[in-house]
Amino acid sequence: MLAQKIRIRPATLTDSLALGRLWWLTFPDKFGPALGHDPMRNIAVLTDLHRAGNGRMTRATLVAAVEGQVVGFLLLHSGREGLSEFPLAEGWQAFRRHLGTAGALRALLVLALMEIGHPRPPRDHVVVEMIGVDPAWQGRGVGRALMEAAIARARARGAKAITLEVVWGNDSARRLYESLGFAVVFEKRSRLSKWLSGHQGWTRMALPL
Repeated sequence: MLAQKIRIRPATLTDSLALGRLWWLTFPDKFGPALGHDPMRNIAVLTDLHRAGNGRMTRATLVAAVEGQVVGFLLLHSGREGLSEFPLAEGWQAFRRHLGTAGALRALLVLALMEIGHPRPPRDHVVVEMIGVDPAWQGRGVGRALMEAAIARARARGAKAITLEVVWGNDSARRLYESLGFAVVFEKRSRLSKWLSGHQGWTRMALPL
């Protein structure tokens, strides 16, 4: 599939189910420890997260579509905002509805633990929080198209740089970022990351704009 046939657009509430599915397909190592390993339930939880807060999280997301099918996504925010797009109260209700009170508390605790050791980027940076491509569409230019759109959006916002993190072992993603001009800022080995998700560590990369 040629990159020019991939349409990048802002996500809408009608994309919620597709985004919930893609979040689970592409980040089972992130959401599995928090939610468990029931695919249908987890997709329902993540779908509800996108619908929560009148789609606040969705509005921070770009999607890649081919002939109307959503095949990839990218979640973007500024270092100044952090994940202020996350609808905390409504997100809690989504977790609780599917997981119960104890399960919801556990899920939020695990997700919070995963953020330990990740310093907030500078306020004048734009951050790629998550990027994922349907496994059936990987290697066809979807990730590159999403990243190019994110870089263009960051430049339009007047950001000084765009920042992201990649876990060790994800060599194909790192090669993509390097080909776009990203360079390593620092690398961090993490016992907590290994315990929670199986990853030995992660690398922060940035592209000056």
